[in-house]
Amino acid sequence: MVGSAMSTDRRYSLAVFDVDGTLLDTSEGLLAAFREALMRSDLPIPDESRLRAAIGPPFNKFVEEYYHVSEQRAQETANLFRDIYSQSDYLMRAKPYEGIYRLCRALSDKGIAMAVATNKRFDYAQKLLLEFGFGDFFRPICGTDFEFRRSKADLIGECLSETKTPPERGIMIGDSSSDAAAAEKAGVDFIGVIYGFGFHSSQDVFKYRNSSACAHTTDDISKFLIGENGNE
Repeated sequence: MVGSAMSTDRRYSLAVFDVDGTLLDTSEGLLAAFREALMRSDLPIPDESRLRAAIGPPFNKFVEEYYHVSEQRAQETANLFRDIYSQSDYLMRAKPYEGIYRLCRALSDKGIAMAVATNKRFDYAQKLLLEFGFGDFFRPICGTDFEFRRSKADLIGECLSETKTPPERGIMIGDSSSDAAAAEKAGVDFIGVIYGFGFHSSQDVFKYRNSSACAHTTDDISKFLIGENGNE
């Protein structure tokens, strides 16, 4: 069921998707890499519910804020995490959410372009999405740089620029408050999904003034954007 703060007859020409918690359930691999990086950095490992909150935002920010360590130490831990994540099988420990391919095909059939804005490093995101068969759907794939200097709002802006889409014709789909805030900063509307990691209810989503809908399932995204579920 979709909760909506606006009419669904508005035409969007670009849908920008987050990856973790929106396209793919990447929790198994991320949590394993988080734990290994923290252990090797001599930092205590929090319980799983708290560690799951680190999925989405840049990991160095989580480490700095949660452990009250220096920016340098947090970045060193984040660099270690990235090495572990890329050099093991953790990156590929992911599962597509139910109905996500159906949604992508439906949007493509309706002429709605799709892009990705993710806090994952670009090379990781590209490898992951190609492995899971999303390569034909998402152009561009915008991920962060090696130093995590680009914000999620910057990445959404890059998607708009590369597709020559005005902000009022774009919409961001994500599972967290950082996604919603980034969409607002970039000037695009937002669909919050609550099947992912961040949001737990429609109240969480509609705290943000640019939120247009709350999606319990991938079919809810389709219903909001094109008024149908699409075809298998």
